Amino acid sequence: MSVESDFRAALAAHAALVSAVGADGIALNALPQGHNYPAVEFVVQHAPDYSLNNTLMVDPCNVAVRCWGNTAAEALSTASLVKAALAASATAQTADATVITEANGLDPEMGIDVYELTVEWWVKS
Repeated sequence: MSVESDFRAALAAHAALVSAVGADGIALNALPQGHNYPAVEFVVQHAPDYSLNNTLMVDPCNVAVRCWGNTAAEALSTASLVKAALAASATAQTADATVITEANGLDPEMGIDVYELTVEWWVKS
């Protein structure tokens, strides 16, 4: 499994989140064209740490999660569901999933609100 598939699986396993955004409302990199809101999209940045003999020690990742909504309240509510999904999925395999930053915003072109989370996701080697 990859961080990307593990992260999506953690979100998709949370019934309340899936109920709010739909099964295709959780997407890596970009939402399907024409998708309704609320929705969640995420991108993953890897920062692997190797030992002197080039053995992978840890692969800490930052996951940028964008929670989209028709209103600021809907975007914030979706972000709260994402945080609940991550709290419910903490396992020994993923080691840790911690929200390290939060920010709200607006896409004026589309007229939709966003609440962004940065999640630090540590993967054991």
